[in-house]
Amino acid sequence: MARLASVVGGVLIPSLIISDNNLINSTMEVGLAICIFSLIAGILLALVDWYADKKDGRINMIIPDEEKFHWRDLLTFGFPFWCAAFSCMFVYMSVFTYI
Repeated sequence: MARLASVVGGVLIPSLIISDNNLINSTMEVGLAICIFSLIAGILLALVDWYADKKDGRINMIIPDEEKFHWRDLLTFGFPFWCAAFSCMFVYMSVFTYI
């Protein structure tokens, strides 16, 4: 969904700014619409997943303790993983905010 929003924004934003006398009002409205669409899509996806779990009978399953999430499990990832994760995070924060 993020790539789709970037493409739509990249195509629409310049023409919207030009047609709106160099104001960003309409571009903000398009961005808001994309965010609302993404929120609704996320909620619908969660509902579909919940329905599928209910249909499969996995709603009240007991998860063994060794399969539950523990914060110490994050320490099992190696140094290359954390370098890649922080690299992606910094690129998204510093570069993609201006695209």
